Amino acid sequence: MGKAEALSLITAAEKPRPSTALQIFREATKLLWRGRKPMLAILLILLLPQALVVLGLYLFVTPLTKDMLIKSFTLKTKHRTSPAYHELLTAVMNDLRELTGAQLAVLLISFLSSAFLVMAVVQTVSMAGKGEQATLSGLLCRIRRTWKGPMATQLYVVVISFGYMGLLLLTIGAFAFISSGSIPVLALACVAAIFALLLLVYLRMVWLQGLVVSVVEEGCYGLEALGRAAALIRGRRRLGFNVSLLLLLLAKTLYVVYYLVNTRLPAGGTSHLAGGLLVACTGLLMSAFTLAVDVVFYCECKRNHGEETAMEGSLVYCRVPTLPTGDVAVP
Repeated sequence: MGKAEALSLITAAEKPRPSTALQIFREATKLLWRGRKPMLAILLILLLPQALVVLGLYLFVTPLTKDMLIKSFTLKTKHRTSPAYHELLTAVMNDLRELTGAQLAVLLISFLSSAFLVMAVVQTVSMAGKGEQATLSGLLCRIRRTWKGPMATQLYVVVISFGYMGLLLLTIGAFAFISSGSIPVLALACVAAIFALLLLVYLRMVWLQGLVVSVVEEGCYGLEALGRAAALIRGRRRLGFNVSLLLLLLAKTLYVVYYLVNTRLPAGGTSHLAGGLLVACTGLLMSAFTLAVDVVFYCECKRNHGEETAMEGSLVYCRVPTLPTGDVAVP
């Protein structure tokens, strides 16, 4: 190894390690900007299905839901044996079937779009961290070759997160049912709910790290990727929790701003449609930033564990001695 190569590796190894959430955010922003060209193409591609979802909700799902609710309230005024009752009941069931189909289509489009976004952003940011410029054709080729692992991991994450939220809601409901207005029981339920939500913030960080692992470390996916993520964050749990909490607060702040603006828009017309499209664009940007932050945090965890070998597509730098030992000179 020449002196220039050795000094290059030493410089990379001595890069300041992000130690706060804000430093990680700053590094993620730099990497996103470095890979802005392929990132813009990715976001434009994903904007099409998101726009279709917003249009479907605005033109089909929302009117259908209102129509079904009106029919349901009208149904209560009819006698059960009257022909009008059976006609309304049949119409409500048809609306319900159509609404269920539309919601399933929205969930499928959202799942596929999210999986593509995860793979594309993680790979783009990883290459930007190594000083390489990703291309759209190269990203699509690699996604086509490695999509099964990240897709399986995302499916695990969706199932586990829905299971956790279902268990949380059941637990809160059970507390509310057995409380019978008891203040101590309700207070205990509130404390338990707060701890459960804080645990959810931590688990969300682990799940997102599992997605990053499934993209960066080929052949590691599903429960194995989640286990690998849980092992990597040891020693950086507090930092990971802070990062996850700040991202959550940022997302909720954007949602509150949208809600406040949306309530002041005139009813009907295209203003709410435009607002929905704006939310879709903002959501894509927020998701891309969140994934970039997760990649930087993944590399922080790798460096914390002293893993010397840089994996393909990762940002991990090799550790080398900073100074020659004894009288040995650098060749």
